[in-house]
Amino acid sequence: FKSSIADPDVWLRAATKPTGEKYYEYMLVYVDDILCISHDARRPMNEIQASLKFKKNKVEEPEFYLGARLAKKQLNGRDVWTMSSTDYIKAAIANVEEQLKKRGKKLLTKAPTPMTTNYYPEMDTSPELDPSGITTYQELIGMLRWSVEIGRVDILTELSMLSSYQASPRQGHLEQIYHIFAYLKKKPKLPCFGSWPCWSLVSGAMVRCVTTGFLVVRCHVSVHGHGDPLCRSSCSAHGDGDPSCSVPLFRRMGMVILPFMC
Repeated sequence: FKSSIADPDVWLRAATKPTGEKYYEYMLVYVDDILCISHDARRPMNEIQASLKFKKNKVEEPEFYLGARLAKKQLNGRDVWTMSSTDYIKAAIANVEEQLKKRGKKLLTKAPTPMTTNYYPEMDTSPELDPSGITTYQELIGMLRWSVEIGRVDILTELSMLSSYQASPRQGHLEQIYHIFAYLKKKPKLPCFGSWPCWSLVSGAMVRCVTTGFLVVRCHVSVHGHGDPLCRSSCSAHGDGDPSCSVPLFRRMGMVILPFMC
């Protein structure tokens, strides 16, 4: 396996299926967690196990990976893996509601969109948070950022906007963070479906006032300009293709997120 240029924790190597189809096997490494993607995942995992001792000394199909629940299902006659952030979202919401309860507050009951319609964080003139409030704000941002990592791309834009105020957030910014949690409580499920080596995800989500979907596909683009921060946010190192790729990546999986209107 060779570490990729786009992400040093994503390892890949050329492989061939019994049918003769060529593809890449992947190893996704995060601290002490290893996820193998292959038509015969046990084989490369056994190769690694010959040199490294695994926890409980066993290799098995994953149920959870970094907070996301994984499951194999049938979709249109094909075996696919689903990834769901529902368990993580429910635990995060329970944590937030417990914090609010201690302060005599609770999440909104109506939050059809991630952020209040017509709210602009750069125009917020509410009081700045004190040091304790800033810490709370940063902690909540971290929780939401991880939910995006494991699938909740429907809150990516709003979260990115609010993340830029972590150094000196205002009360209004914090209220919008709680608004995102209220939205997630209302819509805790946003499953992702995929099959490897040709990974594709299709899901539906509400963004602001319009119904939006996300089509996620593997990014086959050139690595030209991989040292440029702008290119690194829009291009993958997995294969050859058009170097003009200019759409955002779901970075760790090496995929492109393509929004579309319903």
